[in-house]
Amino acid sequence: MELPTELYMTPEQLAALPVHDLKELIHGRGLEPVNCLEKQELVNQLLEHGGSSAHSCSICCEEYAAAPAARGPGKNVEEPQQVLRVLRCGHRFHVECVDRWFMSSVDYSRQPACPLCNAPLLQSKGK
Repeated sequence: MELPTELYMTPEQLAALPVHDLKELIHGRGLEPVNCLEKQELVNQLLEHGGSSAHSCSICCEEYAAAPAARGPGKNVEEPQQVLRVLRCGHRFHVECVDRWFMSSVDYSRQPACPLCNAPLLQSKGK
């Protein structure tokens, strides 16, 4: 089974995106741009949907790192933009952290579930 991923983006990076891209991100998260008349409202909706996992991984407790915004003297060390795994419940985690979490349940002693809200990773058959 493949779970979706997305690149972490800071509020400033989201605000720099065109409205069309913001709406695509919202739709990709299973949301509708409700009552959004201004571009900043779209950005706010994206930020609010992330909840407690929007800025840091709740498994390793590290903050997510975005791609560097500018290059120049003293900014030659590039940290790669982090890829986040997006679960059905909307929570986000570092891909490596949450995959390790799920692999710990391969003995089938428990169903794979979100580390934060315990929402099942897999939909039960017939739903």
